[in-house]
Amino acid sequence: MPSQRSIVPFLLALLSCFAVQFPSQVSASPPIDLPVLRTYVEVPALALSPDGSKIAAVVEVQNFTTDKYDEHIDVIDCATKAKQTVAPVMHQVTDIAWSPRGDSIAFLAAKGETIEAFVVPAAGGDVRQLTHAPRGVDQFAWRPDGTAIAYDTPDAPPNEKEIAANLDAFEVGDQDYMAEAKPTPNHIWLQPADGSEPRRLTEGTWSLPRGELIFPLPEVAPMPFFAWSPDGKSIVFARAPSPYNSDAVGTVTDVLDVDSGAIRQLTSHQRLEAGALYSPDGARVAYAYARADDPLAQTLMMIAPSGGGDGVASTLSLDIDALGARWIGPRQLVVNAFRQTRSRLFVASDDGPPSQLELGPVDPVPGTLDANASGRIAFAGSEPYSATEVYCMASTSSQPQRLTDYNAQIDARAQSDVKTITWNGPNGFAESGVLFYPPGYDAKKKYPLVLQIHGGPTEASIASWRDTDWPGLPQLIAAHGYLVFSPNYRGGDGEGNAYQVAIFNDAGDGPGRDVMAGIAAVEKLGIVDQRHIGVSGWSYGGFMTEWLITHYGVWKAAMAGAPPADAFVDYSTSDYNVLGRLYFGGSPYESAALLQAYRDQSPLTNVARVSAPTLLIHDSGDVRVPVIHSYEFFHGLKDHRVPVSFVVYPVSGHYPDDPVRSEDIYRRWVDWMDAHLNT
Repeated sequence: MPSQRSIVPFLLALLSCFAVQFPSQVSASPPIDLPVLRTYVEVPALALSPDGSKIAAVVEVQNFTTDKYDEHIDVIDCATKAKQTVAPVMHQVTDIAWSPRGDSIAFLAAKGETIEAFVVPAAGGDVRQLTHAPRGVDQFAWRPDGTAIAYDTPDAPPNEKEIAANLDAFEVGDQDYMAEAKPTPNHIWLQPADGSEPRRLTEGTWSLPRGELIFPLPEVAPMPFFAWSPDGKSIVFARAPSPYNSDAVGTVTDVLDVDSGAIRQLTSHQRLEAGALYSPDGARVAYAYARADDPLAQTLMMIAPSGGGDGVASTLSLDIDALGARWIGPRQLVVNAFRQTRSRLFVASDDGPPSQLELGPVDPVPGTLDANASGRIAFAGSEPYSATEVYCMASTSSQPQRLTDYNAQIDARAQSDVKTITWNGPNGFAESGVLFYPPGYDAKKKYPLVLQIHGGPTEASIASWRDTDWPGLPQLIAAHGYLVFSPNYRGGDGEGNAYQVAIFNDAGDGPGRDVMAGIAAVEKLGIVDQRHIGVSGWSYGGFMTEWLITHYGVWKAAMAGAPPADAFVDYSTSDYNVLGRLYFGGSPYESAALLQAYRDQSPLTNVARVSAPTLLIHDSGDVRVPVIHSYEFFHGLKDHRVPVSFVVYPVSGHYPDDPVRSEDIYRRWVDWMDAHLNT
């Protein structure tokens, strides 16, 4: 159920704590529960047709019989809202794109053990497999004349024959501890649309960044790692020095001449660039770059001449962390970013001041934004009392129009009231969070409080039904009679660049003080039962949970999912491993002072201070946060006789990728709070 995205800040000067309330939802319907959450429909990707009249949307439903997420493709008319399913159920469907003429739709989907590109007529019909890449396809892009797609795929290992004969030992580099081979570079190929043999376009020991964007690259989904020029003669792409994640910091933007194979670098930057897109007229390239060349800082949307140059930072004055962008004209971009507790859209250009669009109660889902050169915009979005749907905007001056009712069953339930809470935090920061009220809330009563802390840390808590991490979870917890508080904290999105970079060499203490200040702001409302407070979170939210229970004694219950308890172990074993030095200023092996910094900022160091009954949940094959972390924390709690339950799912990934286990996590999360806060 959780989404995989990260987010950013805008600094608000506030003189006192206050709350902004959305209209209360009064309903005789039952509240959110696990059975109705089984009906939740996600829209993980969409694409606007070339003429802007239709949207092709990937529609994902939970299949509890097969324990899979089933995806199909709907084409939705922006004027009439009529929709037609044009592709049958497939799995792991992503990267959807219309052909340049608008007569077909290409997408990526699972084929056996790999991901391949497929194409289907826009009016519906037979699905045809377009690529047959032995190691699968990461991304693709239509050539502007529609005769081919470019795609990237990993190279075959140079010792493929030896591996087949079990001579498969490999020399370890900066990779996760569960790696079973040396990584090979990703390169670009050209696949003719008629299905004839593909042609390789690039080669070398360097690599396109592969798979999911991870720190420290600017995260600008759905911007790709490569894109065509409008004349089809060039491809702009991201080039990393090697296929190791640790080298992703050195990613720059290059331009490939498709006919000659010549490659040139677009800018003078030496690192921290990511997704790039040509403007509709081909005169400019938009690309993502880390502000002030700082890997912890906001992502800027740069606009540069396509002939070369660094260009201008079109979003700098907005003080936002760009999550994604699309061209809406020859000089203008529409940009998605968080501002405080909202997901917003902005217009930025290289020749004028930026502005924020008026979206009303709608929050675009990061990673789903699309637009065309005439200014029409599409995205999946959510509202405070409405789950994910597809929206379209006729122009930057029009209001979002909701086109679908995929989640009508959920919307019909009694919803939690939602407030944005703001407060003056430590170190002079203005801070914010989201408070969900139990359905039927009585202002004369006091309620137990559950913290649900976002991950990242570059994410944000959003005052919308579709929380950025956990669709429906805040409403589910609130339906059990709790106030649910999702605080933002330094290092996260939405409160400005100074707030985002303040996490440097301060992984837990500063963020922990931010969270505690947020709790104090909620307690000032006079509605919290201060004897019954629980804390929970996943990934960095799990880290924050463990940090808080090792440094503050107010908790009656805790749930930490995939928590990085030991920064020293993280540095040596995770898939981003040595990139931890960017947070701490160096390697723990460099000096006694740095080693002590890693220890001081690890919750495990103070596990003896914990008294709260704690639930730990982890995947056995998690390489982002290896399960070693939870084994260490589990034994620390157990040896100090703290009530603890440690649950491991025997699957890979940072979170189970199936509906049965996802629902089980929701159930365990709520049951743990019920067991320890209702006493």
